[in-house]
Amino acid sequence: MHRTAKSNQLTVAKGAFLLLALIAISGCAVSPSAGSATAPISQTVSAVRLEVPVESDSLLDRTSVGTGFMLSSTVGVTAAHVFNGRLVNQPLQAEIAGKSFAIELVGQDLSSDVAVFRLTQSEAPGPLLNHARRIPEAGEQVLVAGFPLPDVFLDHQPSLTGGIVSAIDRSIDLDGERHDGLIQLDAVASYGNSGGPVMNAGRQVIGMLVLAASGPQGEWRGAAFALPIERVAAIADNILGRADPGGRAALD
Repeated sequence: MHRTAKSNQLTVAKGAFLLLALIAISGCAVSPSAGSATAPISQTVSAVRLEVPVESDSLLDRTSVGTGFMLSSTVGVTAAHVFNGRLVNQPLQAEIAGKSFAIELVGQDLSSDVAVFRLTQSEAPGPLLNHARRIPEAGEQVLVAGFPLPDVFLDHQPSLTGGIVSAIDRSIDLDGERHDGLIQLDAVASYGNSGGPVMNAGRQVIGMLVLAASGPQGEWRGAAFALPIERVAAIADNILGRADPGGRAALD
């Protein structure tokens, strides 16, 4: 269900894609040298696990799992491709800090791969992640939060992987769309990390994971790409404004 583009035997795939056991195992923890924070992963409450019912011929693959994070107490964002193949009449669920919430899809911007969702019955528990106010620099340490492993391994528990910012202002052509201004990372990303927050060592969000590189068999190729947080927030604000023209589009 993810879009792919091949070039010189390198596949750039939405969300980081086929789950290899070796990659998954090596991505379950963050080494101290990778800039891991001391707070438990469970305190990253704004890492949202999304379950999306999708069309599938397989009885075992009828739910797409992605990651998102909250911009306010009720509004969150994820990668739009997490909703590819969505069964529109089926309810959507989000899990935050081990609690399940009903959500609605507010809207999507497919060209930038940003989707906005809203909690429909309550507010997200706990503190929100802070957003960085400056552009990251190459060499900075980063963390990627998400749900890269099947539930049978981690029972809905989030994981962190770590690395550095490899470069900024990258451009990639994928399926006829040009993605500019991306942050390149070397942190391991797998299927299920799509839409997850990319954070600096201070746990401030610098971007949202939208792309990763893999080889012909899905093997990790050492590069993931994030949309900068200021662009994510601006696109989300625009989506909210279109959904409710008479209301305030500004985020909390």
